[in-house]
Amino acid sequence: MRLLDRLGARLDQSVKIMDKAGMQLGGAELSSEHEIRSTIWRCLTCRHGEECREWIAADSAGVPDFCPNKAIYRRAEASRTGGPQLAY
Repeated sequence: MRLLDRLGARLDQSVKIMDKAGMQLGGAELSSEHEIRSTIWRCLTCRHGEECREWIAADSAGVPDFCPNKAIYRRAEASRTGGPQLAY
């Protein structure tokens, strides 16, 4: 697979995980360019690409434990729901 194809596939995975977490790029949770860039970079460099694809294909709920952005997604969820901002 070509590099650009792999990057595109990984970005697609990132968007799917964000959707499951109830987030959108540019939304209130990821409003700064730095936050958006950091979140995408962690996804692009994650070593769990195949595991992530399988997790998405299984239509699992929430955010997987192996996700390097899980803490960010949890904080965002807590800010939307008013719940505690726990680190995972």
